[in-house]
Amino acid sequence: MFRGRCRECPILLFSDCFRTVAAGSAGTKGQCSVYDLRDCGFVELPLISDPGVRWHTIPLIEHPYRNGYSVRPELRKLGEKPVFERTEADYARFVADKQAALKSQPCFLDAGTDPEIFETISRWIVNQYPVPLQRPHTFANVMMQIQEDIVIHCIDNCEDRVSAAHVCLPSSWDPAAVLGKSFEACHQPVPGMDLSQSRRMVEAIVYHGPFERFQWGVFFEDRLNYHPLTAPRRKFDPRNPFVMVKVERQVLYGFPEHNAVAFVLRQHLLPEATLDKHSLAAAIDGMSAAQRSYKGIADCAEPLIRYLRSG
Repeated sequence: MFRGRCRECPILLFSDCFRTVAAGSAGTKGQCSVYDLRDCGFVELPLISDPGVRWHTIPLIEHPYRNGYSVRPELRKLGEKPVFERTEADYARFVADKQAALKSQPCFLDAGTDPEIFETISRWIVNQYPVPLQRPHTFANVMMQIQEDIVIHCIDNCEDRVSAAHVCLPSSWDPAAVLGKSFEACHQPVPGMDLSQSRRMVEAIVYHGPFERFQWGVFFEDRLNYHPLTAPRRKFDPRNPFVMVKVERQVLYGFPEHNAVAFVLRQHLLPEATLDKHSLAAAIDGMSAAQRSYKGIADCAEPLIRYLRSG
């Protein structure tokens, strides 16, 4: 069995997609694991160590920076992985930080979302969540009991837009600033991101998911909420270094009956002792100046790289 990269399907315009295919020559035809409406050609990649393992059963990626910094969405089919994660060790912290966020920033934002969408997503959360949730099972009440945030994106009359969000723990972005905007407009500030196929990607995630992806950033203090209205981000101090990586696992779960998708955002804080520092340094070193600025490390990238490589 080989892992193959789709080279023909249109999803490749914004993501590499993977699946396990029967051993054979490059170009073997098969059903694409990401865009499953057509046959695709596969480019043969190195042999998987356990030929019985399907990619969607591989454990969650915990250190995505090891793959370098990328502005591609890099969507993968969710497969049998759970949508929601509940970790007892830090559950109370997440809930407390969400409650605190309600006092410091707008968390529940709505730009005219159909009430039926909220009802559908609320029922879905209750059914998917690993433990019972307290009533009432309204969207706002359910969201304050889980560790994830959610952004709802809809397709309306040939246009796509962010129609609602319940976000308490953003990573240096303002949910209110993207409300009502298209996928392309939301991601316009991302340096180097190809947005030419934005509409096709939205349609894919609404109608052909669910998908999973990861993004990450480097921070210099131990907190979950980096909304612009909260305290400014602490800067890197080479004399007293403190480094964490904040990994955001995103599950993109479509609701085709509503022409909508829920972006489920789950934060993970990786302390310095657990980091692969040389890989992190290489990922930062590979960023452009604009990308470093976008990630909030333009003024400290070089001393940060030196510090990481010294460890």
